[in-house]
Amino acid sequence: MLLHLAAVAACFAAFALVVSTGAKRWTTSFTSAAIVAVVLYFIDFIALGWPPLRTIAWISPFHYYPALSILSGTAPAFRNLSILSSAAAALAALAYMRFDRR
Repeated sequence: MLLHLAAVAACFAAFALVVSTGAKRWTTSFTSAAIVAVVLYFIDFIALGWPPLRTIAWISPFHYYPALSILSGTAPAFRNLSILSSAAAALAALAYMRFDRR
């Protein structure tokens, strides 16, 4: 479960790097990353009860962190970890490419 949580944190850290490569102030970067994290959590949470929102729930990293399923052993652990780590790696690569252009 700790690996899944670390992968979710890595996704948001990499997203914050992407945002910070284009920001002039650290507060802009921090606020943007925090708001996106909250919005993605709400999307994942509301998608549990509202079927139309399930079509975009896959965007949220929280969608790949089903804590109770992980604890019970029914979650596809390798699939979720690979998706989260791939997203974090892709965002980190994008951040480094954007920083290199600066």
